[in-house]
Amino acid sequence: MEFTFELIPKNETQSLEIDKIVHMFKYWSSPAQGGGQVYTYLHFPDMWKISYNDGVGGTSGVAFTTKDCYCNSVSIEYGSSEGYLLFKTTNRPTAVRISLSFTENEYITRDTIKDDYNNGGLY
Repeated sequence: MEFTFELIPKNETQSLEIDKIVHMFKYWSSPAQGGGQVYTYLHFPDMWKISYNDGVGGTSGVAFTTKDCYCNSVSIEYGSSEGYLLFKTTNRPTAVRISLSFTENEYITRDTIKDDYNNGGLY
């Protein structure tokens, strides 16, 4: 499953916050290195639990749910359809598009779906 967000900061301070958001997605979607002097290995990236909130603690209007996922792709595009514009004082972009691709850790089968909404399903 994929999610794309276009972030448009109102000022330079919000643009710097977007840098932190981009860093967070890249950090938690990357494997960790382990091992020692003789050998090294990689730990799987952390699992993600995607949930939805309507702003008042509920999930109204959401048509599906997910199982635990791995984020297998983080794509960052700087700029917008208007071009690559920068804030004058910080040279930070005025628009950033973040695309995230996730793979669920479990298969979704008919048995998974049949229990939800009588042959419709949340997944």
